[in-house]
Amino acid sequence: MPISAGDQSLDPEGPEGEDDMASTFRFAVLSDLHIDREEDSSSWQMAKSAFRAAGRAKADHIVVVGDTFDCSTAMDRDQGKLRKFLAKEGLWDRDRLTIVVGNHDIFHTAHRGSRRHRATELAKATQADGQQMYDSICAWAGELVLAEDRCATGDLFPLSKDLGTARLTCLDTTESSTVESSNASRAKDELPPLPRVADGRRHVLAIHNAPVRARASVADSLQGYTGGFSKKHFRRLQRFADDARVDAIVCGHIHDNGDDGYAGQRDGGHPVHLMGRSGDLHGIPPVIGLLDVPATGKLRWSEVELWLLGCQPGRPDGLSSLNWR
Repeated sequence: MPISAGDQSLDPEGPEGEDDMASTFRFAVLSDLHIDREEDSSSWQMAKSAFRAAGRAKADHIVVVGDTFDCSTAMDRDQGKLRKFLAKEGLWDRDRLTIVVGNHDIFHTAHRGSRRHRATELAKATQADGQQMYDSICAWAGELVLAEDRCATGDLFPLSKDLGTARLTCLDTTESSTVESSNASRAKDELPPLPRVADGRRHVLAIHNAPVRARASVADSLQGYTGGFSKKHFRRLQRFADDARVDAIVCGHIHDNGDDGYAGQRDGGHPVHLMGRSGDLHGIPPVIGLLDVPATGKLRWSEVELWLLGCQPGRPDGLSSLNWR
């Protein structure tokens, strides 16, 4: 659960008494920022606050696990502005940032703006080319990826970055028509096996959709998109997590609170951390996740509300309380 001012105050560098923190690699996990500067200017301010909060938390690497933008129109319009901001902050760099594609990045399904705007965007969904928007955001986010990070030819995803202590693997879980999607729900789509990555490093898997089972929906019929994993592909992701010796899965898409998990075959399962709450949607206080990955031993996950790092406009400054577990 997100922490409050009344919880135990801890140093952002880790819990007091922990040894060997110098060799621990820290991921800051952001998701569902839903940026649309034109329809909701506060979304832009919130996104900047979230990235700056990651900096204040002394993250070694930031991973945005999907839905950076509120809809494909906003993605097309705002990606240049966001790139400029991130470059100014010193974050537009392969070793500092990875961006995973989410469904709102490539489809016309807006959360923000007026009812008229949302209806207009939804009407576009029946005619828009999701693959074209997917290619657009992948070209943009692909600036943060080297050739040796790519696992497939002709597509950004899957990708796998060697970051030293940790390896970060990212999969596309957006729709059935994109290349190498791990989340296809249509039976006719027979996709090649996911890449096996097991090199002895601590391994974090970043995806947008939380690994929960789902059936095809109206959105799937209209756009080839599904909000969860069909039975076949849920098992496929599970097998990949086992084979690749994944230590943790970070994901977004779900905007409510709490962690979830699924039963993996190795070591009693893989921790799954949900972080779909960085964008101040639906009245939920915006948070970022922090995943500390030591060379050996237990990984540590925490969540921190932006105002506790002095990064949310209009909220008190000066607190750094983290909820470690």
